[in-house]
Amino acid sequence: MPGWIRWCNDFAYYFLVGEYGEMLKNIEPAKASNDYHFDLIKTVSDNTHLSQIALFTRLLFKNQISQSNYNKVRNDFEEKFKKFQEEKDREKELQKEKGIKIRGSVAQPISSPLFISTIQAAFYEGIINEYEVCKKLNIKPEKLDKFIQ
Repeated sequence: MPGWIRWCNDFAYYFLVGEYGEMLKNIEPAKASNDYHFDLIKTVSDNTHLSQIALFTRLLFKNQISQSNYNKVRNDFEEKFKKFQEEKDREKELQKEKGIKIRGSVAQPISSPLFISTIQAAFYEGIINEYEVCKKLNIKPEKLDKFIQ
């Protein structure tokens, strides 16, 4: 890993981990006999916005967990995630079979006023056409009048 990437990772880690950094620095190596410090890792994760796997990866970088133990932990996380996804998919399928519409939609980006005025100016100056305005603003042609006066 290039040095600058490592520096960025270290900076982000120390910025997010805060007071828990010292606690993690002083733990004994994670292994089966101490349950890989799962309770501590979960507590730190819940309070720092760092994922549990990111914290275990940090322990690996600091030689506080062996590669084989890290692989066991990572595989366990992957298996749990896979089961969670399968259960979620199964639940969606059941709802679909029952005719229940699943609520939710794809997040729509919010165009800033500056972006909209830039697109308007480009249109007025002939740099872009109506099709490109609709494409850039992600709107239907029927709604073009709201943006172009």
